[in-house]
Amino acid sequence: MPLRSLNGKIDNEPIINKLGQAVHYAVRALAVLMTLVILWGVIDVQIVIATALMAISRKIIVLDFKEVDAEYVWASAAVIIALGVTYWLIAFKQKEALTDS
Repeated sequence: MPLRSLNGKIDNEPIINKLGQAVHYAVRALAVLMTLVILWGVIDVQIVIATALMAISRKIIVLDFKEVDAEYVWASAAVIIALGVTYWLIAFKQKEALTDS
């Protein structure tokens, strides 16, 4: 899978293509590892949701609204709302568990 570039100069560089593939597979492996860590309960899910919420919020802050389509803005808004509701539900459940104890 060769890399695509705007000027076509990187397409024919085998070292760059191999490094790109290595990064691609490393990101996939890290995603699987992160999922397993969350499922095993090593990291608090609330921290992961908060990090994702901060990341998408940062992306929206630096977004150039003249360059993107309306669908992208609506999809980003849906992701922010979903993450916000998820964070609130997890925090509410933890608060409720503390008051019951």
